[in-house]
Amino acid sequence: MNIRIAVDEPFDLTMTALSHGWVNLSPFNWNSSAKCLTWRLHERGHTFNVEVTQPNSAELLIRLNGGSTPYRGDALRNSVERILMIEFQPYEALSTARALDTRVAELLERGAGRLLRGSSAFEDAVKTVFTINTSWQNTVSMAARFVEHFGHDGAFPPAENIAGLDASTLTANCGVGYR
Repeated sequence: MNIRIAVDEPFDLTMTALSHGWVNLSPFNWNSSAKCLTWRLHERGHTFNVEVTQPNSAELLIRLNGGSTPYRGDALRNSVERILMIEFQPYEALSTARALDTRVAELLERGAGRLLRGSSAFEDAVKTVFTINTSWQNTVSMAARFVEHFGHDGAFPPAENIAGLDASTLTANCGVGYR
């Protein structure tokens, strides 16, 4: 399945994906030569590969592969729009940046200003907790082990799958320490 999403300019997939370290946390992966963001998505008992590229400045191309059942295009679109902060419009920030720091304004004009997010607030919260009082290497490791042990075939696990786990199970499988 392929879906195209129109994006208001300025938008830059590379700048968004690389804006901070979330792209290094499972289940995300960035292919710098192809300028392609990928991740695994679990929905309705099926796991899919999601690939997002930006063929031109006003459009994203989303490819969905895998799974044995059709996936609703609107659900995929909503997930991608959340992950890439499509709703963010930098116009007010751009106006302020022009007055305060033209370097920031230039970045916003090129499509910077968004942050890569998880597919849910739960994913963002878990990854944020994994950054507390530790090294980046440990954060990456905790996220990878969390997805490996509790996710579905490489996809980030939903909150309901984690809710019943005790702290010792999370510590033993993910090395989360006091978190």
